[in-house]
Amino acid sequence: MKNKFLLIALFLMLATFLAVSCDSSSEEEFDPYTTPLTIELKNAGTIHFEQLPSESLYYSTDDGTTKTAVTGNLENLTAGTKVCLYSDRTENDNFLNITCDAEHYVYGNIMSTIDSTNFATKTDLTFDNAFNYLFCGDTMLINHDSKDLVLPATTLTSYCYEAMFAYCTSLTKAPELPATELTAYCYESMFSGCTSLTKSPVLPAEVLVESCYSSMFLGCTSLAEITCLATNISASNSTSYWISEVAASGYFYKSSAMEGWAVQSDYSGVPENWEIQNYSE
Repeated sequence: MKNKFLLIALFLMLATFLAVSCDSSSEEEFDPYTTPLTIELKNAGTIHFEQLPSESLYYSTDDGTTKTAVTGNLENLTAGTKVCLYSDRTENDNFLNITCDAEHYVYGNIMSTIDSTNFATKTDLTFDNAFNYLFCGDTMLINHDSKDLVLPATTLTSYCYEAMFAYCTSLTKAPELPATELTAYCYESMFSGCTSLTKSPVLPAEVLVESCYSSMFLGCTSLAEITCLATNISASNSTSYWISEVAASGYFYKSSAMEGWAVQSDYSGVPENWEIQNYSE
């Protein structure tokens, strides 16, 4: 009888181990760069598409096997539904805007909405306003625990991310911004009004350009950590109002080569009462 119970116990332990191993493997296999832009509903709801582009936008609920043109809202979606988005847009003529009336995750590679085939390796933007206002006002957008949204472009265009996440009040973590060469207005108001955002992405560009960070974090009342490696901030309005209405105290990490930051100069410098430190990885 003891042997019987021992075998049962060993079987249960093995089953538990295999289940955990499978789950871990599944998470490890997720690659945000090879995953198309995905909206996953945490709760049942409707995805709203405003200002659809003149060039077709497609969606899939079966990992890309079947793609259907988006012609309006996707209504009455059940919790757990994953909607992948694809397009080969060459312009953003209507300023596409996507929101959802239920809590949802957004992850994967944003480039699938401009290059449906080669998005995994695409790092250049070729038209202005590429993603501006894309999720503006999407108050139900939340961060996934283990699946990130990636914005891999290193070649930017004017206004490319303008107001992209403005007023996404449930956003707590910003995607990485890898570009080291900027363009006019590229990040203007990108996170303005994101009241749950606590930390900026690392901003690696050394030379700023006209209005590139203008109002970028305006109204981010929980923001208490900014990392900006700029060493030349002389361009017109490059940081105008970028830190207006952030947290009352926090940390500002800068390049060790930069000595030109002013404290709260018309909200265009370092926030007042924040500690300034040199950045180290």
